[in-house]
Amino acid sequence: MTGFPAMPSSAQGTASKVIGGVIIAGVLVWVLPTMLVLVVGMAPTLVAFFTDRRKERYAAFCVGAMNLLGVLPVALRMWTRDAHTMDSAMRNVTNVFNWFLMYGSAAIGWGVYAVTPAIVAFVIRMQIDRRIAKMQGYQRELVDEWGEGVTDLAKADEKERERGKGGKGE
Repeated sequence: MTGFPAMPSSAQGTASKVIGGVIIAGVLVWVLPTMLVLVVGMAPTLVAFFTDRRKERYAAFCVGAMNLLGVLPVALRMWTRDAHTMDSAMRNVTNVFNWFLMYGSAAIGWGVYAVTPAIVAFVIRMQIDRRIAKMQGYQRELVDEWGEGVTDLAKADEKERERGKGGKGE
């Protein structure tokens, strides 16, 4: 026994939320310059997320991945060459070439998102055509082995019925 009364579970949950919030707030203040670059640079990803109506959010993933690749060099330059200060973040955010890098990569992501369905449809169509050709090859082999009767089942069934009627009447 420790001598302390047990805390109710709701108080424990509230305490851990407060502690988590304080830690997150501290980290956000510490990485504020990076957050500024990320918020400004990743704006196309937010637009993609909110405009994509699909449940899977393919546009957000496509644009977000490419956008992150464009924002990362700007953030890395700020971390390694420049000082990690708000002044450095503002210089990086107001640089036209950095905007071109961050938003240009997002535009490439939109291009990938737009072109991918056509490429996938083309590849699937090629696979289907290859399967059809393979099945037609099998069909030719069956016809060579078994004769023309296997190609048209309706005619084969009709001939079978005629033979059955002829055999019963005799």
